[in-house]
Amino acid sequence: MFRDFSLLNRPLSPHLTIYLPQYSSLFSIWHRFSGILLLILLAATLFLINIISFCGLLDFFYILNVFLSSKIKKLIFLFLSSISMYHSVNGIRHLTWNLGIWLHKDYLIHFMITLIFIFSLMLIII
Repeated sequence: MFRDFSLLNRPLSPHLTIYLPQYSSLFSIWHRFSGILLLILLAATLFLINIISFCGLLDFFYILNVFLSSKIKKLIFLFLSSISMYHSVNGIRHLTWNLGIWLHKDYLIHFMITLIFIFSLMLIII
């Protein structure tokens, strides 16, 4: 009834490292990752609003300015805005695929190049 797989000397299922990564799966994974980061950002923003309501607006911004230099603020802003831009541009791609538009494999390279171009253009504008 039960087979002894140790005698057969083979794995139960193939490991994920034997598969080559696909562009669509990588973009999908990064889209989910950026969505999780944006959710954490939203939770942190709501937490900071709660702190501001308790200690007062001026005290909070004074403490924030003491701990964060202007370069760190710019890097944080660039990081968070790039995550937001990537998630929104890639979300448009997901919406078009959910509607059944441009699902052919040949369009994947065009989407990838367009996504990188729009993302780079938005970063240059900032």
